[in-house]
Amino acid sequence: MKYITILIPTYNEAEVLPKLFARLHTLAESNKRVSFEFLFINDGSDDDTLAIIKQAAGRNHRISYINLSRNF
Repeated sequence: MKYITILIPTYNEAEVLPKLFARLHTLAESNKRVSFEFLFINDGSDDDTLAIIKQAAGRNHRISYINLSRNF
């Protein structure tokens, strides 16, 4: 089985994250021969981006995140 990690940089993306999660779920479910990990990099967002990612990571084992201390 192939293993693919997709890095997703985020900065104030709270509005679009639900749609992105739905598309990533579709991608992962439609490719059963590939194991996906979705690694979100929060680049110092000042909206609810980090909270939304944390919530999604708690529900989906494929999602993980790194939170940067400020915007780089």
